[in-house]
Amino acid sequence: MKPQTFDGKEPVNSFLAHFEVCANFNGWSEEEKNILVSVVAKTQLLWDLPSDQAMSYADLSRKLI
Repeated sequence: MKPQTFDGKEPVNSFLAHFEVCANFNGWSEEEKNILVSVVAKTQLLWDLPSDQAMSYADLSRKLI
């Protein structure tokens, strides 16, 4: 199962819920989720966040909700 692309048009909560379903279905570890969310964050969500403030998947989820 492939996560949808976050385009900023839908609520972040919806994207994260779908991402969680995909992660559970695919059996992704926390490390794999961290890698995937860092790609999303760097390319779509957090352009203005300094690189020294990188977040884990859990941290990013908490901050966005």
